[in-house]
Amino acid sequence: VKKKRGSIVEFYKTRAARPLDQRALSERLFAIGAGVCLAFNSGYINGCCLSGLISESGSVMQAVSAFTGSYTRAGLALADGDASFFGFEASMIGAFIGGSCISALINPRPKPWQLGPTYGPTFIIGSILLAISSTLASTHPEDKSLFYFASAANGLQNGMTSMYSANLIRTSHLTGTSTDIGLIIGQMLRGNFANSFKLGVLVSLAVSFWAGSLTSFYAVSKFRGFALIFNAAFFFLIGIGCVVFVILTNKITVWQAVTGKWHWSRALNALDVTQDALENDGACMGMFDRLDVDGDGFLEADELHLALKTSGMRVSKKGAKALIAMGDTDGDGKISRDEWFKLMRGQSSESFESNA
Repeated sequence: VKKKRGSIVEFYKTRAARPLDQRALSERLFAIGAGVCLAFNSGYINGCCLSGLISESGSVMQAVSAFTGSYTRAGLALADGDASFFGFEASMIGAFIGGSCISALINPRPKPWQLGPTYGPTFIIGSILLAISSTLASTHPEDKSLFYFASAANGLQNGMTSMYSANLIRTSHLTGTSTDIGLIIGQMLRGNFANSFKLGVLVSLAVSFWAGSLTSFYAVSKFRGFALIFNAAFFFLIGIGCVVFVILTNKITVWQAVTGKWHWSRALNALDVTQDALENDGACMGMFDRLDVDGDGFLEADELHLALKTSGMRVSKKGAKALIAMGDTDGDGKISRDEWFKLMRGQSSESFESNA
């Protein structure tokens, strides 16, 4: 087990920061395949909502993945004095932004090409949003509020894929993707093939989005509002898959996979910290004072890195910074006494049992 965990640490030290085109073929295929599936999913959602086939009257239709048109329509509605339509378009934009905001709130410090523990729960939240949208589409197909939840789910998905891929894989709108395709083709025509790898990725995303839209026509024609259930189930399965991946990779519990606290549990094990010490206020803060070598009242990454290395734990300076970031609630790059107390109170006894 120790050897396997060491190899995982080594992976994050030496390979996790590499761009996609410098990774192994299996890694590239996984990342691109996931992006293509999500682009299909987004095109499908957008097609269902934009087709007008959700309702019998065909009068309810709205794009939920790209919002250039919504900004324009909102401006025109405001100029025309149509406050109701302006409010609807503005709300659609706000829902998409809100979904993206949720993805960042759950994963405030993402690392490109690293599948963190928060991705699974975020996808599960997306499945809930789509389930609500599908329920509304099935029971109240003339109610425009169904589009808000679909829009928020798309914003959440696009936020996650953008964070994971450093903005290479954007799955819910094609304006930027189409621009990049044109730029790369122009570069290649002038003999610059540096971004040729990206061209294949971007074209795959565009074709997949189009295929999702095509499929949505047949699905929504037959199932009406129930067609969106497919997306909710798809999101849920991705979320469960991410959680299971983290559990199996790190040999941790479901709760730890969802919260990401196994990183600190390993560090505390290396420091020989017991559960009793965590539950004793004096012992807990005494541990902080021992780690705070310069006595300035803050635990910094260098101090934590030194303590962990001295204890025999293989951890890089970047790894120590990542641990600090988990407890750094105010974003100043270090852990205060109050932040330490709250962080240690969040550690559960099962964290130690799973790493014993």
